[in-house]
Amino acid sequence: MTLRDTIALCACLALIPACNEPVEVGTLAEPQPEAQPEAQPEAQPEQNPEGQPEAQPEVEPEAQPEQTPEPQPEVDPGCVDDADCEEGEICQDDQCAQGCRDNDGCSSGTICDQGQCVECRDDGDCIVGTICEANACLDGCRDDAGCLQGAICLTGQCEPGCRGDEGCDAGTICQGLLCVQGCRGDEGCEGGQICEGELCVVGCRDDGGCGTGTVCEGVACVAGCRNDAGCATGDICEGESCVAGCRDDGGCEVDQICLGLSCVFRGIGCRGDGDCGGSNVCDIGVQRCAPGPEPCEADAFEPNEDEASASPVEPGALSGLTVCAGDVDVFALDALAGEVVDVVWVFNHNAGGLRLRLGDQEATPEVNGARASLTARESGVVLITVEGVDQDTHNSYSMRVEVTEVPACVDTTLYADVDDDGFGAGSSPLDVCLEEGEGVEGYARSQGDCGPIDPLRHPEAQEICGDWVDDDCNGPDATCPTSQPSVNVPEWDCAGAPPSNVVAWARFDNGGGYFRDGGCFFFFEGAPGEFYSKRRIERSNTSPTCDSYNGCTCPSLNGWPAYDRRMYAFTLTGEVGDCPQISIRDHGGEQQPVSNACRKYLYQMHQYNIPFSFVASSLEALQRRLALQPRVEIACVEDAPHRNLPFQSLLTAPIEFNPSYQPL
Repeated sequence: MTLRDTIALCACLALIPACNEPVEVGTLAEPQPEAQPEAQPEAQPEQNPEGQPEAQPEVEPEAQPEQTPEPQPEVDPGCVDDADCEEGEICQDDQCAQGCRDNDGCSSGTICDQGQCVECRDDGDCIVGTICEANACLDGCRDDAGCLQGAICLTGQCEPGCRGDEGCDAGTICQGLLCVQGCRGDEGCEGGQICEGELCVVGCRDDGGCGTGTVCEGVACVAGCRNDAGCATGDICEGESCVAGCRDDGGCEVDQICLGLSCVFRGIGCRGDGDCGGSNVCDIGVQRCAPGPEPCEADAFEPNEDEASASPVEPGALSGLTVCAGDVDVFALDALAGEVVDVVWVFNHNAGGLRLRLGDQEATPEVNGARASLTARESGVVLITVEGVDQDTHNSYSMRVEVTEVPACVDTTLYADVDDDGFGAGSSPLDVCLEEGEGVEGYARSQGDCGPIDPLRHPEAQEICGDWVDDDCNGPDATCPTSQPSVNVPEWDCAGAPPSNVVAWARFDNGGGYFRDGGCFFFFEGAPGEFYSKRRIERSNTSPTCDSYNGCTCPSLNGWPAYDRRMYAFTLTGEVGDCPQISIRDHGGEQQPVSNACRKYLYQMHQYNIPFSFVASSLEALQRRLALQPRVEIACVEDAPHRNLPFQSLLTAPIEFNPSYQPL
């Protein structure tokens, strides 16, 4: 292609602004032509001073082979629509140009005004503290409304200041166009403050100005409460103090229920079997879930449900007996008038309680079962009856029946025995003729009872050392034995199978907030014929300051500090509310009675370094005490005369016996 052809082509396509510039052949056609032999550069014509080439003699071009015109590429337009353009551009006449059609076509922080992206149209498009001038947001203001809180508009600019108190923060007032510390009333102060002498100070006018767990006394918030609403969730108001507890299930977490003013996890505590889940059942007496009964198989004597179907028995031993749920076992024994019938039942109390009768005599519970005895008034059948304490009980048992002949009666003096401990008081004796082993209900053959209404105080009682009460009626209290290294103390935490020298235990599944859950006491034989109690329970508050004289566990009222020197553990008869409280006198010394007829001293809880405590010098004495007092209680005794240190029962738990106990 010649230079003249190239210029003509450029003009035709309008692709370059002027076509009088040299253009390399082949730059506008695709594909590229094949490589040609390297051509020598042509001599350029010399130019005259005016810059025009001098005329050269015309040279006839060499003949070229005829070529087919090369195809030209299609020329794409610059854009089809706005989407083909950059942000801030629009498509006009197939080319992208600066401009906009609406706000979406502008970059962040700009808006579309008359086809152009600008910063603002009016002051409303600018942030507080700036105004719109010539479509740009500049520092400035037109009035106070255009300034931030704490600033006013002065000479067109926002400056720190105020026109009135409403322009100042809480705790400040407006004076001379400036916010200064001060107040005109309580409403001008922050929460928890009041206005005194035109200054905001910490204080209150009423309980509404205090936080949870505090009340307004005078003008100060102090710890306390008027009702449960003034305490945090999980606390209740007792004696004007917030303490851990609940009134109903609404005061506990979703998976907890309220039992005895304490929140207990459902599945541990219960009101019925539905709270326990699975095969577990609810022990209503203690409101705790327990394993349900195993499948029950009838024994070989069934059916023997009543007197008509009673199974005949003779003196001797019977084993493999079973009481199933709702079942009654009745046995018939032939006895002659005057014969004494003794029946001993052996069973596991923890597996299910049994109600046992010999004729019209109720059986007496023992550690591993029960016993009953009667003298036949006339010859005939004596019925022996065994049944569960409720319709859901089932248990296995064995039974030994003995029959002995009793000699004629002997004149005997009896003494009134109100507490049925085998000893009576000396007044109003009763002279009767009795056969050997025969007695009169409410009377004893021996006298000298120093505790007529306390079954654990009589001349043959086991002295409870350390409670400063004369239990064996010989005068002074006994001194507790000194702990010896030879005592065999089990390392057991009341979980799993107990060691063989453990007789019984009481476990506190719920520590009530005072102690960690799962603590316990257990009773063990530490040396042959010596029985002790060991505490495995830890305070919830383990701060080092709690090891001080006062401690941190035993609660007081009305903001008084805890006072652990009045905290003891007892064995307990019956329910807490049925038992008289124990009171000591502050600074009265350690030698003060800490036992009564239904609370017997077990442990001085504030002495945390006591490893274990002596309880009894015989298995029989320990068994009798635990049978009469089948619960362990931790309580804070009243410290008279301080009304802020009343008697408070913290925890109770039932005593369970170890069926695998082996004497040392």
